[in-house]
Amino acid sequence: MTPFGMVATPDERLMQRLVGLLRRGAGATPFITAGHALTNAVMATRGIGDLPDWAEDLADAMVGALILVQQRTQGLENADIRVELATAAAVLGVVRPRVAPVCRGAITVWLGFGMPPARWQNDPNQLAARTLLFLALDDTDAAIKSIDALLEFGGAPANGVLHDWTVSRVQRHGPSREAQCFHNLRLALMGYPSATLQLLAAIVVMERMGRGCGDALGWLDQVAVDIRDAGTSCRASA
Repeated sequence: MTPFGMVATPDERLMQRLVGLLRRGAGATPFITAGHALTNAVMATRGIGDLPDWAEDLADAMVGALILVQQRTQGLENADIRVELATAAAVLGVVRPRVAPVCRGAITVWLGFGMPPARWQNDPNQLAARTLLFLALDDTDAAIKSIDALLEFGGAPANGVLHDWTVSRVQRHGPSREAQCFHNLRLALMGYPSATLQLLAAIVVMERMGRGCGDALGWLDQVAVDIRDAGTSCRASA
């Protein structure tokens, strides 16, 4: 158990195979899988140390594959897969800040033209991720539509917190309030495998603080230390 709940650590040998797939020009599925693995590596090591070597290799391979994957998925009609691709790009921007503008461009494309509307039939985890991604882009209209669809689904642990977070953004409550929303989300998701949503939430907080997404790593380090030392954290700034 980490300060951010249950985080599964991928098998290093499998990750090296995945690196090979990405370097050979693989498509959407390996890129999404790499995004999940990189997320877990980030969240498992906060407050402990650097990313493992396999995660660094994976990030480099994702950088090389990003444009090709984007080209191969231009006509994709599956909304949940589009969200997963955008999520993987967001995570890559955290680990490789130098390509964050390119990642943001890819996110905008995947969530933009041709993106099917949010519906309650979508995967609730992807609706939650979709809401956070639109908050990171400061697209409140799209975030509202995503959280409305999630609320129709009902029962997802993130529902209430993400609704409050979206309302906070619409009403411009400010960065400190949104940082508190992060901590509320973290607590709501304890006991669930939620590394992806928590990392996306940290990206949203960094955007609202006017900082780069790469700063999410250091901020999460501080949150992890707070939790380990004091049992909780309400960090609103760093």
